[in-house]
Amino acid sequence: MANIQVYKGVSTVRRETADGGYIPARGTRDGAIFSADWYDSLVLEGRVFIAYTGTGATAVAFAGAFDADAGDLAIDIPDGIIAIPLYINAVQSTSSAGTCECIAVASSTLVAATAGQYTAVTAKNMRIDQPIKSKSTCYGSVAAAQMTSPYAGDYFEFYRSGYPTNNVTSTAPTPTYEWSARKNGPPPIIVDGGSLTIYLAAEGATSTGFITAIWAELPESFIK
Repeated sequence: MANIQVYKGVSTVRRETADGGYIPARGTRDGAIFSADWYDSLVLEGRVFIAYTGTGATAVAFAGAFDADAGDLAIDIPDGIIAIPLYINAVQSTSSAGTCECIAVASSTLVAATAGQYTAVTAKNMRIDQPIKSKSTCYGSVAAAQMTSPYAGDYFEFYRSGYPTNNVTSTAPTPTYEWSARKNGPPPIIVDGGSLTIYLAAEGATSTGFITAIWAELPESFIK
């Protein structure tokens, strides 16, 4: 019978200052093993990125009614990179009367928005020292008919949520939409080149708000 022993590390923790080599697994004094979340390990490695539209008190204008070739936040992932969506948050801060819904689409199609027809968005590493730069290209508030629809090739909607009644933000709770791989997974795996597109479709033409996307990037050799 196997005899598993762990290093007791409750109030005194052993930490190394370099990678490589072996270190005992850490556990409680009764032998229960501590384990790290895989997503957290990707953040520590510098493989997780964030992109967002709107900042501070400055919201961005959404496209209005759903338009497949006008994403509110679109991310192109090049061939050779795996992208794993981890978290999406969308907030509608102002709107005229109408219903609203948030849609997230993973696709094998690059949206390739037309230059000058979108707001540039920079993907930032979730490790503040930026050890790795994102390989993806991000587009915010794409103008109508100014990107390739992700509803082509291999694609699927992996998140959809709607506000079922009039969402005038002055008289109703501010609609907030949230998807998490931890809570709502499993996440899609975008590989061999593709895109992640988020829409915040609202009937009200004056709809504004904020969208945040967080995803991991890994070399394609990780799974192929």
